[in-house]
Amino acid sequence: AAIPGVALWRRRSTLIPLAAVAGTSLFTAALTFGVARYRVGADVAFVVLAAVGVGALLDRYRPSTTQPEGTP
Repeated sequence: AAIPGVALWRRRSTLIPLAAVAGTSLFTAALTFGVARYRVGADVAFVVLAAVGVGALLDRYRPSTTQPEGTP
């Protein structure tokens, strides 16, 4: 989740909603001895960050479809 988080940060997107969900879930699970059901909220945030990471990789390695200036 750290690498897609950096990709979002470089795009100047806000990370506060995702970090808040993950932080709250971590705090709650730590207080209740790591019960897995409290971690479900953070899992959604991690899936969103994973999707951002896949999108960033595809953007980086996908060939550009735009033509250079001056070509018909």
